[in-house]
Amino acid sequence: MKKHIIFVFLFFLVAKNFAQYNPEISIYNKSNGLPSNIIYDIKIAKNGLLYIAHENGLSQFDGTQFIHFYNTDFPNIAVSNIIETQNGNIFCKSFNNTLFGLKNDTLHTEKSFNENMLFFYSAAIGNNLVGINNFDLYIYN
Repeated sequence: MKKHIIFVFLFFLVAKNFAQYNPEISIYNKSNGLPSNIIYDIKIAKNGLLYIAHENGLSQFDGTQFIHFYNTDFPNIAVSNIIETQNGNIFCKSFNNTLFGLKNDTLHTEKSFNENMLFFYSAAIGNNLVGINNFDLYIYN
């Protein structure tokens, strides 16, 4: 009988601890690490890092700290549309129709498109970026 009482006591003690689990919620913004409070896109890459496209460029977050990436010609340009290729390369696009690739901790200009050519990258097939423009399909390698 004494074993049953101990078992019941331990069962309720463990069950009570599981029932009271409260997940931790962290909020990040300009006051604690992000360069901007305006976020346009997020992507969790194959390497487990979170990439954040925002009003001032692209940032990477590993769960504890941020690393910020900029383009030397456009240091605070807003970017969106984060895409990762099969080999792990990260790309994003600005609202002025410029495609950037993340290389050596810098956003390098890959290609600038004509203003009249509104171009949306939507996926990666292997190491190629696939995009749409009006009624056309484009593949960028």
